Amino acid sequence: MKQISFFLMVFTISFLFGCKKTSQPNENLPIKESSEILYSNSFESLSDTIGWKGYGFYKFYSDFSPNGGKQSLYVTGGDISPQAMVELPALTKEGRIILKFWGRSLHRDGSVRLSAMTPAFPLPTIWVSFQDTIWKQYSDTLLLPSSYKLQLSIESNGKMGGDILVDQIQVLKLLE
Repeated sequence: MKQISFFLMVFTISFLFGCKKTSQPNENLPIKESSEILYSNSFESLSDTIGWKGYGFYKFYSDFSPNGGKQSLYVTGGDISPQAMVELPALTKEGRIILKFWGRSLHRDGSVRLSAMTPAFPLPTIWVSFQDTIWKQYSDTLLLPSSYKLQLSIESNGKMGGDILVDQIQVLKLLE
């Protein structure tokens, strides 16, 4: 009986002290699960913006994230958003999706958003806002439904006139 009690006490203590919550939930951590890349872009050439549209202004910028190539995407705009967006194919099966990117604010804040374009409201959405003036990596995860196209959007702080940089965007589907 003493051995079982001792074992349970050691197990409980090691479990409690072994669990650690990260202090920055948006900080990108290495993905330990296997995943499928649905979209990946580092904005290195004109072909990287094929399919992108929006209500703002975006262009290549010679400031880039660590290991991000030679440039990033500069986004700014007015009241109507998104300032830049691209439509992605629908998922064939419901799944957990990870949105990863590097962001940097030049003036005010901005966000990157991934939404399933369903008839339901509110739309299932991953929405990551940032305002750091140094390059920082962000990520978030959400369960998204199948059969609906996805929209990847980049938004600067509209009315207030935000200027942001985004680089190394990835949309990943975790494999079950």
